[in-house]
Amino acid sequence: MIDWSKYEDELIRYAFQKIWNQKWRGVDIPKHIYKSFLSGVTVISDQFTSERRSLNSDYMSKPKGRYGYMLYFHLASVQRNLAVFEEIKRRNLIVQPIERVLDFGSGLGSASWALFMAMQEGDFSNSINLVASDLSKKTLDEMSQLLPIVLKEKSKALKVNFEPKIWDARDPRTASQFSKEKPFDLILCSNMVNEICESSKNHAIKLLKMFMRRLTDHGMIVIV
Repeated sequence: MIDWSKYEDELIRYAFQKIWNQKWRGVDIPKHIYKSFLSGVTVISDQFTSERRSLNSDYMSKPKGRYGYMLYFHLASVQRNLAVFEEIKRRNLIVQPIERVLDFGSGLGSASWALFMAMQEGDFSNSINLVASDLSKKTLDEMSQLLPIVLKEKSKALKVNFEPKIWDARDPRTASQFSKEKPFDLILCSNMVNEICESSKNHAIKLLKMFMRRLTDHGMIVIV
């Protein structure tokens, strides 16, 4: 059983230090601090739902959007991805070996978090090359700083070689950049294809074909 409150506490502790340069002492978040990011959460929530057509794909490039997502949406996204990985495990569909992983449109890394939570150490090599792509360098920097929170819970040391890539799924130059990458054993594409489909379903199909060409013979794409 995963203790989600533990991860929630870790994210709050991280945010307190990063945003307000304060140590969180394990008590309720003060109202004035809570309100400082709640407006950003509201905007993102509205864009995910009632104002979907106005969704800005770069909503995490600014601190308010990034930390609002981190504190309010991140763990929910991890749980959605985790449900998929647990089903993959149940059906014995794990690709072997998993040495090179792409988290495309990674955001803060919820899909990568779920992957590391779901798999036993025996499913991995001793070292994983994790390529993470996003529009925002700041978001990728944040992802790299958040990964140790989930990795330190592993009972066996797992070395993750983190390689950030600033790629825009809508930019035609991305296909050329992507074609130079070595094949991946696993490609994670979480909460991103639906955003592409909002503007062009044909572009989303081209994107998935691009992924297919960069898989190893035993590779798998996981789309949420």
